[in-house]
Amino acid sequence: MKRIFLILFISVIAAGEGAGQGSYRIGLLPQVNLNFKITDQWRLVARAESRQQLANGTYGKPIGFNYATNLSDLALLVSKRVAGSKSITAGYQLRLTDQRPLHRTIQQYLVVSRFRSFRLGHRFASDQTFGAGEPVELRFRYRVSFEMALQGQNIDPGEFYFKLNQEQLLSFEQKIVDLELRLIPSAGLSITDNNKIEIGIDSRFNSFLNSYLRSSYWLGIGWFITI
Repeated sequence: MKRIFLILFISVIAAGEGAGQGSYRIGLLPQVNLNFKITDQWRLVARAESRQQLANGTYGKPIGFNYATNLSDLALLVSKRVAGSKSITAGYQLRLTDQRPLHRTIQQYLVVSRFRSFRLGHRFASDQTFGAGEPVELRFRYRVSFEMALQGQNIDPGEFYFKLNQEQLLSFEQKIVDLELRLIPSAGLSITDNNKIEIGIDSRFNSFLNSYLRSSYWLGIGWFITI
């Protein structure tokens, strides 16, 4: 598993360097996710996330170590199962930055297919970000997720699993259109049926349509609790 992460990490960095001139950021992305089961169909999700930058720079130049808290997110979402493994979600997110708070409304549609030894998920989402003195940003997102047990065919308590997320985001802000790609391989541990931890590399590439490539690499650490 360590070799898989190392190969993926080197590959995404090499892809950024191969794109020519571009900038990058490296840091930490801790997250806590609380999932409250209200009924068999309704769930309430509370999420807190912080983006901690450790270094930044330009490809081809020495790395610059520069610690900064880029932002913190607090989100509250309501989810309803509509049919089998399909669900719809809506909610609100408060983004705290060093300049001003930003507000985001979120809508999602999720479809999960379970196979004998793995699970495949598709998420279609949109969100709208706004704040005082800021233009409204509209984003449309599609994410495909692959999840597989590393011991046996099911993810049981005390066992590890592998997850791979790949996402595309198309954003509109005034007359600016941008595309962002994300690749997130991670390893998880199911502590209990309602408690798990995931660690992975969150790689993001954007500004394809407007300027030179901007990329970021975050060590994601997530704690997921179902109550």
